[in-house]
Amino acid sequence: MIDDSVSWSHIVAAVKHELFPKMGTAMDAVIEGLAEEDKFNVMDLGESAVKKVIERLKKKRKMTSSQLVYIKGMVERAKHFMES
Repeated sequence: MIDDSVSWSHIVAAVKHELFPKMGTAMDAVIEGLAEEDKFNVMDLGESAVKKVIERLKKKRKMTSSQLVYIKGMVERAKHFMES
């Protein structure tokens, strides 16, 4: 049986590959921090989880609007993939 669930680790890998390795590394650190502090569910790709990740990521580094749109779009594509 193939596990076709998508987690934040998949999103981070895509960001590292498609955007910038440094941004992916920063995103990974944000997600790890959230998981430790807030009991963040790494399988949660819901709107509030995306908001939390992006808010923390903005505190770590300057981001352009196109980078934010890309990350949100990546999550949406992942959710559609899981539904199909």
